Amino acid sequence: MATDDTTTPLLNPSARGAKRFKLSKWTPIEILVVLYFLAASCLWPVQQYYAITVIAEKHNVSNFINHEEKSCHSPSTNSSNNPKILVDKIEKESSQFLMYLGFCGTFLSVIPILCLGSISDRLGRKFVLCFCLAGLLLKEIIYLVVIHFHLSLYILYLAQVIEGLTGGFGGMLMALFGMTADVTEPGKNRAFRLSVVEGTASITYSLATLGMGYWIKYGNFYFPLIFISVMTILTIAFCVLFIPETSPMQGRNETFSLVYFFKCFRFYVLPSPEGRRRKLTASLFILALSGAAILGRSSTLTLYLLKSPICWNEVKVQIFTSVQTFANWVAAMVVVRILHVFTQDYVILVIGTLSAASASLLLAFATKDWLVYLFVIVGICSATLFPTVRAMMSRQCTAAEQGSLFASVASVELLFTAFAQLTYGGVYKASVSFYPGLVFLIMGGVLFIVLIISLTLFRWMRKENLNIQTWQVIN
Repeated sequence: MATDDTTTPLLNPSARGAKRFKLSKWTPIEILVVLYFLAASCLWPVQQYYAITVIAEKHNVSNFINHEEKSCHSPSTNSSNNPKILVDKIEKESSQFLMYLGFCGTFLSVIPILCLGSISDRLGRKFVLCFCLAGLLLKEIIYLVVIHFHLSLYILYLAQVIEGLTGGFGGMLMALFGMTADVTEPGKNRAFRLSVVEGTASITYSLATLGMGYWIKYGNFYFPLIFISVMTILTIAFCVLFIPETSPMQGRNETFSLVYFFKCFRFYVLPSPEGRRRKLTASLFILALSGAAILGRSSTLTLYLLKSPICWNEVKVQIFTSVQTFANWVAAMVVVRILHVFTQDYVILVIGTLSAASASLLLAFATKDWLVYLFVIVGICSATLFPTVRAMMSRQCTAAEQGSLFASVASVELLFTAFAQLTYGGVYKASVSFYPGLVFLIMGGVLFIVLIISLTLFRWMRKENLNIQTWQVIN
């Protein structure tokens, strides 16, 4: 059985400085996660498939995403163009539009997240949660107007800008992870609670996108958006009424300054004892590169599965995505819980990274259905690396630093993901006609770089004594 050094705080109680939230009181973070991800997750397939549908209709192709598999090579079209050439053209335009649309919101959210991280440590997590939810609601209203009045797709960029400037998805996760750190003690319990929170989010995502896939197929895009907007309003109400403030809220009377905001990166720049800086830096790169390779592939994967030779329809793609996400995160929670009995965080990290890298390489050569299903099996442990690394990083910081830490992680992770989406979209557009799996081969290469960094971190953790009595707080 593993020694219990991962339950030992890396900062002694006196170094924590802040008055902590009462840990005996359960905070309904998971309920808030379910409500938020039910709304946000349902919006993603609407955004994706609405854009693909409109672009296809511009080429006189109807029913593009709902085709039967046998008609994949010959969509219903009034065009005299070669069907395969036309499908490739629609794929390229859709990939490019979704690539820039995703990049717009993701890139713009980086700076607000840095600000919100510092604000959440001073004014509380609850304020940040409501701020991000308000941005999501405004985005949904713009989508409703565009779809109802059949306005230009480019107006969707305005919705992405608004969501990005209010923190967006990354800001919401930053506040949720900070709140989770507030109500848990450093160590294995925090790692497991983080995996439960992230797992709850992903399982909700999988079930929500599955239901939305059927709704889009047998309905339209407008009424799903009505449902999504109502769910967001309910989420805001639940946050205001039932979520307590958990942040220590140190320095509440300090004035804002640009320097204060950029304290988010002091962990990775200023000298620190016991190798904290290099461990945090390595962990940050692991999360950023992993997010770029795993989270940045969603749009490309959808397009890849819709076209020949896989040739799935929209509902089958949604079922696959839902089952994959559900399986990955159920496995992540089980694996983290079981392996913590026998081993340490860094061993789980290596297992998760190896699983993710192998799965991406397999997907690059998947031309049959059974290979796509095997991709899910091989990558079953890939999700374990995210909560594990976050817990390892959180354990090395004080209670008053949690918001800044998760803000730095979220901003860098989103920045890498944004540029990855641009890169993957460009690669897929250039290679779709001769080798569409090339983009997944590149993702596999990125994940093997992550594996090397993980093994290096593994070596540092094993070499150094993890029973550290105290960390000096960087001011």
